[in-house]
Amino acid sequence: MHSAVATALAASLIAGPTVLAFFSGGFFERPRLIAGLLAWVAVIAATVLARRPFPRDWPGRLALAGLAALCAWTAVSFLWTPIAGSTEDDLQRVLLFLGYFFAATVLFRATWVTRLMEPLLAAAR
Repeated sequence: MHSAVATALAASLIAGPTVLAFFSGGFFERPRLIAGLLAWVAVIAATVLARRPFPRDWPGRLALAGLAALCAWTAVSFLWTPIAGSTEDDLQRVLLFLGYFFAATVLFRATWVTRLMEPLLAAAR
């Protein structure tokens, strides 16, 4: 993967939760949709740039598949939900989580990311 692009994408993913926290934690639709869009742009870029975009080991693949299954289950729940707005909000959140997790599995493999993740997140608090 190209190091400058991967570094920029990884840095944006690290900063993403902190930035989203300043917008009511993503509770309202617009910030949540923007964060989701950016997460999925990171997924596309990471997938295009990486040689092996999917997790290498089975626990990572199982976690990614489980989160994708939760997204599918949340989408199917539109069939029986009495309040579609709440289900739509939940689906947006879970899709955001899926995009972020998938991009993170690709971009957070670098040594500098695993070494600096906790101090950077702690500094953002």
